[in-house]
Amino acid sequence: MSLAEDFWNERKINDPIHGYITLDTLCFTVIDSPQFQRLRYLKQLGSSYFVFPGATHNRFEHSIGTAFLANQLVTLLQSRQPYLGIDERDVRCVTLAGLCHDLGHGPYSHVFDNTFIPATCPHLTWSHEVASEMMLESLFDGLRQRTDLDFPKDELEFIQDLIRGRPRPDNQRSEKNFLFHIVANNESGLDVDKFDYMARDTRNLGVNSTHDTSRILHSARVIDDSICYDHKEVINIAELFHTRWSLHRRIYTHKASQAVEYMIVDALVAADAYLGISKKISNPKEYLHLTDSIIEDISRSKTPELEQARSILERLYLRDLYRCVDHSVYPSSDFSKEDIANLNSELVASHAPDNVELSADDIIVDWTRIHHGMKQEDPVSKIWFFSKYGKGPDYKFKLRKDQSLYARPEHFEELWLRCFTKDASKFGAVQHAFRAARYDLERSNEATLESSSSQGTIGEDSRLNTPLSKSQPDGKKSKSLSRMPSFPNDAETVPLNYAHPVSKYSSPDAQQMSSKTRKRESIGSASKKPRISLAWVKRGIAEEHPKKYELDDKEMERISALAKVELEDAQTELARAEKEANEMDERRAKDEGMDVENDKDDEENEENEQAEEDESMSGDDDNTHKQQKKDPNDLSEYNLDNYDQEDNNTGALGAFSNMKGLSYYKNPEEDPYVTLTQEEKKEEEDEIREELQVLPSDNMLVSAKTEDDLSILEVHVYDDSQENLYVHHDLMLPSFPLCLEWLDYAPGTGAPGNLIAVGTFEPEIEIWSLDKIDGMYPDTILGKLEQGKSAKLSAPAAGTGKKKSKLTKANDEYHTDAILSLSWNKLHRNILASGSADHTVKLWDLNTSKALRSFNPHNEKVQSLQWNEEQGEVLLTGGYDKTVRTFDTRSPNDGVGCLVSADVEVCKWDPFISHNFYVSTENGLVQQFDARNLSSVKHGERVSSESQAIFTLAAHDGATSALDINPHFKGCLATGGTDKQIKIWNIDQSEDNLNNVTLTTSRDMDIGRIFNVSFSPDDPLVLAAGGSKAKLQVWDIGTNANVRNAFSGRISNYQERQRQNDGVVGVQSDNDEDDYEDE
Repeated sequence: MSLAEDFWNERKINDPIHGYITLDTLCFTVIDSPQFQRLRYLKQLGSSYFVFPGATHNRFEHSIGTAFLANQLVTLLQSRQPYLGIDERDVRCVTLAGLCHDLGHGPYSHVFDNTFIPATCPHLTWSHEVASEMMLESLFDGLRQRTDLDFPKDELEFIQDLIRGRPRPDNQRSEKNFLFHIVANNESGLDVDKFDYMARDTRNLGVNSTHDTSRILHSARVIDDSICYDHKEVINIAELFHTRWSLHRRIYTHKASQAVEYMIVDALVAADAYLGISKKISNPKEYLHLTDSIIEDISRSKTPELEQARSILERLYLRDLYRCVDHSVYPSSDFSKEDIANLNSELVASHAPDNVELSADDIIVDWTRIHHGMKQEDPVSKIWFFSKYGKGPDYKFKLRKDQSLYARPEHFEELWLRCFTKDASKFGAVQHAFRAARYDLERSNEATLESSSSQGTIGEDSRLNTPLSKSQPDGKKSKSLSRMPSFPNDAETVPLNYAHPVSKYSSPDAQQMSSKTRKRESIGSASKKPRISLAWVKRGIAEEHPKKYELDDKEMERISALAKVELEDAQTELARAEKEANEMDERRAKDEGMDVENDKDDEENEENEQAEEDESMSGDDDNTHKQQKKDPNDLSEYNLDNYDQEDNNTGALGAFSNMKGLSYYKNPEEDPYVTLTQEEKKEEEDEIREELQVLPSDNMLVSAKTEDDLSILEVHVYDDSQENLYVHHDLMLPSFPLCLEWLDYAPGTGAPGNLIAVGTFEPEIEIWSLDKIDGMYPDTILGKLEQGKSAKLSAPAAGTGKKKSKLTKANDEYHTDAILSLSWNKLHRNILASGSADHTVKLWDLNTSKALRSFNPHNEKVQSLQWNEEQGEVLLTGGYDKTVRTFDTRSPNDGVGCLVSADVEVCKWDPFISHNFYVSTENGLVQQFDARNLSSVKHGERVSSESQAIFTLAAHDGATSALDINPHFKGCLATGGTDKQIKIWNIDQSEDNLNNVTLTTSRDMDIGRIFNVSFSPDDPLVLAAGGSKAKLQVWDIGTNANVRNAFSGRISNYQERQRQNDGVVGVQSDNDEDDYEDE
């Protein structure tokens, strides 16, 4: 094949940017090679596609567009200036250089060579330009083998040099210097590569731009071996460079794009040991298949070695991104590598607040330089221009600022500093650690650097007044990185315990309902959305006539002892907060150049002057008498000390002027104002006693809810025969309730009782007697600390940048975070198990009210747990780490566990098969497992394997947030979800259709998102449910024909009952007219 003849055999492509593109057959031969087709699977903007949906274009189309512009520019110069000697070889090589300049890009483009390769091969000097040369050689080797094309070696090397933008030092052939500035211009940054990607990116992203690359290109000419442009295009060129800066700042380095980049890099690094990704960069045959699809290959794999990489990518797909906790922007300065290295993830981790564990592996400190194209210099000043006026079009010159544009930026490069956390639950802790580390760096250097605030550029009028920088021996100002602004942006300052919300669902309703405390909302904000927990009490358990709560001396002594601890804790916390506030004020005053002592002196002087002025004014009328300044705190004129001893002989005034005094009567019957006789009073008491009577045929149904910032424990009575549900009495709770557990073991005595354990946002468990009316204080508090200790979270002073409040570490004695689940052991009756947001499970001895054992079965919050009713030592737990564990509490190392598909909402044992259990998850699934088939997991180890479920049921659209198994007969399952539906499932456990699950009925009971469902302990077909509207309703599912047909044969002596309202009985909320739902 003759290159000269074949070069002019042309084909056309319809391009959305440049219209019809004409290229020769040789170019299409290159395009139709595997090395070039690989570019179809490399997104032009890499990870930005995860943030900007329009960024779908790839390097395949960009390379074709660059080849077209390169060919257009070189042929234009050839036709306009034939004396330059541009021949067909030059045109061919320049066009192919534009076509092949991106052959070496790895997966997700610059992420691969700028971040992944340095992380896996820190001592290797490698770039995508090196890979482009390798792939170019491989491409032409393949052409040589498939066709009779013998491409000259010198032309191949020439193309490689054109891609690099400079000739190689040992080049034997003298090439035209200006040709090296067409595809990659290292002198001014103005080249056809930039022309195409900026036009393509702005079009696909929907970003407006005002520059015209076609006009710039057509104004080009060569003068003295340099490409020059008409001076009239200076505004056009300046706008092009400004657009480049804008794209980098708004799109390419968007904080979410950077978070995605780091997640992809972490996934590739985690997979590198098994897949050998970093080893493929030197082998063109293996590199050929290394594209963006690598993450899909990892996601589809089932290999255990890729589990960590898969989990990172799963977070990416669920939009659980790394979170940017803080950022700053600075004018570009002469920062050395050592300066930038001073602030890194290790330094931030070392400034973790007290009792908060931060790892450098979970923190990313990112430095990014954003410029107009030539770093700190004005790129327009690097461009050669010409003019047809003056010295004529063959004279080149560079424009000074006064000759081009006065309205150019003062700085052409800015330095962005961002800090990311990989764990959203530690958002607040990382932010405070980052600011504390930055503050310490500031303190290490006396000078400070005028810069932007944490949230963008500060205007000239509002810049910080900082001392001048110390001069260096060479006369330059010190520009140490340690001198940063000491005022972070208070608008984005979060509490120390703030956890960034993680969105896994598309609907706002499901985003807010990631179970009870996924986002650890503050109690105040959380209580604005009503929620409810519930528990049944069997018939005959409650006292028929509950007692009135009596506040006798003994009870008062008990309450005072407990309240004293809380009061002293509050006083300690208040003193700590006042101390921190004073320290912050002093630090800010010092940074602003203010002298606090001088301010105090000034205030005292002003007070003295005002006092003298008052005295002089008062002496105008009487010089012998000087009015003394009145003390505003002097209340002596009111004679308050003798207030109770005033003369009683003065006449009565007002409405009581006719009363001669108050009289006391020993016998109430003699008192004319007492109208009730003893008999009538007894009748009234008997009437109240009858109203409060709980019949042996009544069930108690306990609910806990928060409504209008008020947390209440409501004790209902359910009379099944009368279809009546009413509130018997209620108790005030001190905090947002999350879970309930009934028990009939009186703490301390072990006597049978009727008690309820309540878990709240506080790290304590309250146990209340249900047989006492108007109780003021719980019978027992588990986890109540000794005097001077506090397990509660305390928020830091915002914006101080210091280590402040203490987050108590999880320990073996008490919980340090919200109580999410409770389970009473019916076999070992003095044991209560609790699961907490502090990742621990604790076993409490109700006799001593102390923790017996503490376990860490999960790496996240423990959402649900339950004792096995046949083996009283075996505990089932489920957590937000997507794992389920079951273990013998006497020997936790012998436990088993498995991974599930999402965070656990509820886990419960099968009441009929002691080794089977059910799990409901946040993605709407319900699964049944056999504990005997799970993998062994020692205590403290991470569950890493999945297990085969007996069945998997897609129960709800959204989280399956409630689940209960009917304890009266086999095969009846109730579920509730965030889709507001309650569903009844029939599990066929016959030998022919083992575990065939079918939906029997479903119902929206108008109680909002379902939080709890619970079968009655006495009636086999009665179900209680609570939802987000703070409503409690009881449903006789036997009113449904499908339910009767499915289950009546499994119930002995079943009789159908006639019910009103389709079997639904409810107690209406006080705020029924309000709509609490997030539609």
